[in-house]
Parts: sequence; structure tokens; C-alpha cells
Amino acid sequence: DDDGSNGGDDDDDGSNGGDDDDDGGSSDDDDCDDDDGGDCGDDPSTPYCFGDEGDCPCGNEDLFGGCANATGIGAIMSATGSSSVAADDMVIHVNNVEPDAFGIFFTASLQNRDPFGDGLLCVRAPAHEKILRFQPVTTADASGNVSLGPGIVEYAGTFFPQPWGAINSGDTRNYQFWYRSSDGPCSTGFNTSNAIAVTYTP
Repeated sequence: DDDGSNGGDDDDDGSNGGDDDDDGGSSDDDDCDDDDGGDCGDDPSTPYCFGDEGDCPCGNEDLFGGCANATGIGAIMSATGSSSVAADDMVIHVNNVEPDAFGIFFTASLQNRDPFGDGLLCVRAPAHEKILRFQPVTTADASGNVSLGPGIVEYAGTFFPQPWGAINSGDTRNYQFWYRSSDGPCSTGFNTSNAIAVTYTP
């Protein structure tokens, strides 16, 4: 199994996110911020793997997001749009990342919960698959927000290994965000958001 340290389908160590030429459907703009009163709409995902079970690497717990980072709280992943393969309109949002930190979105078909850097690795792949990364590396804005999508289904069908990298109706995919954390509480240099699970519909 891929241990998640590379978060992708190649031999890079995950610190640079691999080939930066793919657009990956990622965006540095994120309008979904409940803390600021934003309207995030319906969330087609199921969030999990919060920093609330006493297993954050250095006691940096957070009940509502990933393990706490240098801001004192954890990065929170959510989604808007729909889980429809045909519409391909889902956008994944991450809030409370350290401002201007760079990172990568990654995905796999199974769930996991292991200490990983300052946070938790919440996805894993079966033996015949790998954790897959969305490229290029993306950077949080000054408020610590970053997003991926729409176009996630199209990206998976174009850039991920086939056939198992493609997204079809009925498939469940788990998503998480890895980011640099140079001043994090555990001093490992990186952290993660919580994760979400999405079961796709026609």
C-alpha cells in the first residue's frame, strides 16, 4: 500500500506535488467560509477524520477540523455543488490553512487514520491502487482558503491511471489536503485537513 507520503501516482516525495503543468481544476479562490457568514450551500460530502480522538501527533487537537496548525485551529474541508458525475460541478473547499501555505489535494478509495506530520493521514489505497494527487501545487490565500474544482471528474478521467482512477456513478472517493506548515506545533513541517467522503451519483 502507498503510505501516503507521496500522495500521488509517481515517485515524488509529496513536498512538491509533482508535475506543475497540469491545471488540476484547483483554484486559489474560496468563497465558502461559514465563519465569515458565507453561504456554502448544501454539502454533497460526508466529513470525517477530525482532530478529536486524542491521536493528533503532539496534542494539537481540534474538534471541528484537522489537527491544529500554527494558527491554533485545524484546516477544515467541505464541499459545495453536487455529487453528480454528469454535472461535475462539485468544488472542494479548505478553510483555516496557514495563510499563503502551499499544498496538494489528494484522493483514494479507502479511509484511514494514522499520525502524519502535524496531522493525520485519513485516506489510503488498496494494494493495486495508489493515493492520487491533483496537480499543480496550489497556494492558500492570505485568509487561509483554497479550493479544488469544478471539473474533478473530468480531471480524474484524463490524468489519473485508468480504469481505477476514473470516477463513475456509485463510486466513493475520499479527499484530503496536505500543506506546508513551517511553524506548526509539532515541528514536522507539514499538516493536513480533515477529510471528506463523496459517493458519486449519475
